[in-house]
Amino acid sequence: MGKKIGLGLAAVLIVAVVVGAFFVIKNKSNDAESSTQITEIGDLTSMDLESEENYPASPRAVVNLYSRFLTAMYNEDYTDEQFDDLIMNMRKLMDDELLANNPEDQYRQSMKADAQKYKENKWTLVNYTMPDSDEVIYKEVQEKECAILTASYFIKQNTAYAKTFQNYMLRKDDEGKWKILSYALKSTEEVDANGEEIEGDGQ
Repeated sequence: MGKKIGLGLAAVLIVAVVVGAFFVIKNKSNDAESSTQITEIGDLTSMDLESEENYPASPRAVVNLYSRFLTAMYNEDYTDEQFDDLIMNMRKLMDDELLANNPEDQYRQSMKADAQKYKENKWTLVNYTMPDSDEVIYKEVQEKECAILTASYFIKQNTAYAKTFQNYMLRKDDEGKWKILSYALKSTEEVDANGEEIEGDGQ
């Protein structure tokens, strides 16, 4: 009888240890996930883009970083202060002409509305793709070096998927930094979960 009680107690203890371990692992996993989000928002908001060594070196790198900002803005949770910091750093990637055409308050309100729309409609910016280096077009416009490239964005809403293509034009400033001069939506396609176009639904 004593043996049976002992075995029963041991079994209860084993279950308790297993359940305890599950919750510890689950909590660690949640903490790691939360830490990843905090790290991405923290990295983007604390980035010193005034520093020459931190500023992206090529047109592709500039658009890639700008797309990181968009992904964080649309997908992550953040405070109002962090949102303002995101906006401030995004604007450091822009050419003076684009900044003049998009005053800070107007740009902030526009991006806030976009981010809210994404979240209300449960859209997720799953990933984005930069063109290869040899697909970037370089040309001189009014004696300034310019670059043109197209980035693609893979978006999910519930079980539906879409891919949008965005054209960017960048111009090198007097300090040799590539800045975004303009951007515009090129096209949108309905795609499957693998990002492959669904025939007949492209625009």
